[in-house]
Amino acid sequence: MAKNKKLLAGFITLAILFMLLFSVFYITAEARHQCIGEDCPICLEVQACVQALNTLGTGFAPAVAVFAAAHFFVICVIPVFHRNPSHTLVSLKVKLTN
Repeated sequence: MAKNKKLLAGFITLAILFMLLFSVFYITAEARHQCIGEDCPICLEVQACVQALNTLGTGFAPAVAVFAAAHFFVICVIPVFHRNPSHTLVSLKVKLTN
């Protein structure tokens, strides 16, 4: 069951990234279209894309900050706690015989 949830979360993440990426492409492609005036379907789609980017863009900033903090913690802080203490002859079990 946990594997299905991870797979579903991955698909949802890819769908959101796909939507964000192609919203940007659509906005840039249709930036200079021939507008027919009020109720232009292309203008409505561009407005929908901008709204989606604004809505999801505000949610990504805290998520990216949390991910960056977690990444810093995993890479920089945890290895310090798992470091082997200073090696001594006793800890290395060195036999000192002449």
